[in-house]
Amino acid sequence: MTKVIIIGGGVIGLSTSLYLAKAGYDIIILEKYKPGSQASKKNAGLIVPSMYIPYPISIDYIKLLKWIFSPSSPIKIAPTKLGYKTIKSILMSRKYLIENQEWRILRRLGREAINSIKNLMNFIDMDIEASTGKILEVYINEEAFREAEEYAVELKNDGIDTDILSGSELREIEPRLSKHIIGGLRYKIDMSINPVKYIDGLTKLARTYGVKIIERTSAQKIIVKNKYPVVYTEKGERFSGEYVVVAAGPWTSSLLNPLGIDLPVYPAKGYIMELSNFNGNNLTHQLMIEEEKVVVNPFKEFIRIAGIMDLMGFDNKIPYNRLEIIMNCVNKYVPILKKHKIIGIDSGFRPCTPDEIPIIGPLPNHPRLLIAVGHCRFGLTFSALTAKFIYEYIEKHIQIPRILQPTRFKNIFR
Repeated sequence: MTKVIIIGGGVIGLSTSLYLAKAGYDIIILEKYKPGSQASKKNAGLIVPSMYIPYPISIDYIKLLKWIFSPSSPIKIAPTKLGYKTIKSILMSRKYLIENQEWRILRRLGREAINSIKNLMNFIDMDIEASTGKILEVYINEEAFREAEEYAVELKNDGIDTDILSGSELREIEPRLSKHIIGGLRYKIDMSINPVKYIDGLTKLARTYGVKIIERTSAQKIIVKNKYPVVYTEKGERFSGEYVVVAAGPWTSSLLNPLGIDLPVYPAKGYIMELSNFNGNNLTHQLMIEEEKVVVNPFKEFIRIAGIMDLMGFDNKIPYNRLEIIMNCVNKYVPILKKHKIIGIDSGFRPCTPDEIPIIGPLPNHPRLLIAVGHCRFGLTFSALTAKFIYEYIEKHIQIPRILQPTRFKNIFR
């Protein structure tokens, strides 16, 4: 039986383990904490390939300066913590992404991404609160709404149907919305799930299929012996297999550095708040406040608000002024939420690349050492599709799309 070692028990690692275990592979997951304890559980729960567009496309020097100096910006950059080299890479990615449209392959694979997740959901024996076609993107600003209408046309060209709705049509669907909302979009194919229940379901399912999940075990070093990768943990344990898949989120880079590999992956901190969910004031749809990069998602037991992306390195502090920005924004769009009590606050680090395109596939010169990282805001969205790519590469030797492979980055070997 072919053995595969997976480093990282987040949604990418768990999904990959299931695709491989169902095909008869012997799988071991090495997880630093508990499965999904980082960004995999600390997100809005949206599966939104329709919304995928790399953020560098919208960045220019003026916007970058605003992000650096404005305390109310939905994206906060600390140049000294993020690194000037990374900022330069983000700006350089802008030109490439605009001129080269290869990144659109991910959006065009949107239905396949959703179907891949449904393939896993069918085996989960619990209610993960899944819904389809109930995500509303809402606007107050006229110019921003016009841009959204143009985006809907672009999506149609990629084979994705989206409804353009007026403010009154939106309030008919979701009466709790502010009267100031002038219009928005309804994403017809996109989904929402409870990410905590989904991760718990994947974890239970993985164990059912014989996946060995070793918790609180941190991979410290990878070496390659006779073309086969070997993983050593901080406890001195040694794990070897025919393949190793590194899905360690923003910690992937430091793990690969000893191999002389400089993978451009950095942490982006996002925040979540949970509000009490009491009868009489419940939302019935997920809301994407794109102007402020904030999501409001009503679940059975709570309302989760997620938003903001701080590019400030591995800083665990939760700045309450940032959370205040989120709540002020939400209250402007959904005034009734002022009456809901905050019952939880947390943050998580998303693994991002300078071009916000994931890195999936084997490392150059190391065909048995695979990377599955860098999904940033779309980790849940493309998690199962990533697992499918990894499975097809190992099982069927099907090449992963070039734009996703590590080789798209020049000089990753120091």
